[in-house]
Amino acid sequence: MGTQNARREYERRINQAIDFMGAHLADNPSLDEIAAAACFSKFHFHRLFQAHVGETVLEFTRRLRLDGDVQQQYVPAGRYAVHQFEAVNNDFQEGWDVLVRDWLPSSGYQPADGPAYETIIKSGAHDPEGRWTVEIHLPVKPL
Repeated sequence: MGTQNARREYERRINQAIDFMGAHLADNPSLDEIAAAACFSKFHFHRLFQAHVGETVLEFTRRLRLDGDVQQQYVPAGRYAVHQFEAVNNDFQEGWDVLVRDWLPSSGYQPADGPAYETIIKSGAHDPEGRWTVEIHLPVKPL
């Protein structure tokens, strides 16, 4: 197996483990179980996971639990302006600027009470160029 093929296969299996963790988060799977889902020994898997994802399995599952808690929180119904954009290297400020500085003043809307939030459509953590696809949700009401 060539280097590129091996890398693709490792990435596929790491993604398989990530899917497994997400599906079994409430079960609190062990490192052995997660590694087995990706067909690796736990020792090899731990090193590969950190190299590919940029954080340890423990850090990743903690963040997954935190993100899961946030996603389960109540977001009130209402009208939201939604702006999807591409960010590079975690620089989300330009997306906010386009929405608030450029679009909002001429939209006929103003910010409303309620939480604004971001949805990560595509994480840049695994993109070689650090490209993220993000949606900003801003509660709005007519002027």
